[in-house]
Amino acid sequence: MFEKAIKIARNFTFSVLESSVIVDKSEHQQIKDKVKVVSQNGHSTAILLNEHGDFLTCAHVFQKINKIQDNPDIMQIFQRHLDIIKSGSNEDDLIALYEQTPNEYLLCCNLYMPYFNDEIDILSIVTKPSVDLALFRLKNMHDFSLMKYPVFSTQEIADSIGMGVCIVGYPFSKSTGRYNMEEGKYQYNLQCDYKTLYPDFGFLAALRIYQKTKNSTFPYVGEFAEISCPGFTGQSGGPIIDVEGQVHGILSHADSPYHGRPEIMTEADEGSKAVFHRIVNHLGRGPSVKEILKFLKKNKVKFLKTT
Repeated sequence: MFEKAIKIARNFTFSVLESSVIVDKSEHQQIKDKVKVVSQNGHSTAILLNEHGDFLTCAHVFQKINKIQDNPDIMQIFQRHLDIIKSGSNEDDLIALYEQTPNEYLLCCNLYMPYFNDEIDILSIVTKPSVDLALFRLKNMHDFSLMKYPVFSTQEIADSIGMGVCIVGYPFSKSTGRYNMEEGKYQYNLQCDYKTLYPDFGFLAALRIYQKTKNSTFPYVGEFAEISCPGFTGQSGGPIIDVEGQVHGILSHADSPYHGRPEIMTEADEGSKAVFHRIVNHLGRGPSVKEILKFLKKNKVKFLKTT
């Protein structure tokens, strides 16, 4: 049923790989083994919006980048780390450096799009964390003019309840990349499956207006679509499409036993202190197309929509 829609989405949906360097300190090891530099990897999905190279994804994709930007001391410590490695100094110098840091310390983070063989320009990132939306561009110039772009549906979610939808994204693209300290650059293992656009199917189940309240366990506020499929890790930022390939939102959040969240809490009604516990087997949530278009218009980003 969604064959045509998936082929359409393949034109504008791309994999994002993440590699970060974490300082990990354990109190239970000898001092010589106390400091470890650990590479961590993640993956997500983004959609190309226009010929200018604007991409849309979820704001939580950039959580680690934001931590670095919020702490100007991080890059100085990371540079000192590189200088120690390149000078051939002994491990004691690194231990002395890391003794100044917290138990877990994010040194640097890189985001890479293998389809374009290019990194995300960190300075181009614009986020709206309250609705989990983000925009970005790549570091280098590319010709996007011959590519196809998503068409956003302008139909209200409330009028589309029960409609069949499909989430697409890249859940199998996690790379085993690492930061090469000697060369001072990231190295990605592209043997990972970053080309398989994987679908998950369900229905538009509900429209929720989330507000920030004491009882709410949902981290975002605004208008969100709920769909009867949670998606997979790595599909964050992937489009929620109908059978025509039109976009009704992007996947942001998944609740299911598989994701470790078998139930969610929602308020009984607006202004009420009562709380319902809803048991869920499969539930995906993401900012509605209404929230997305508001975000794009505010940032003067070109996009296509139905008339």
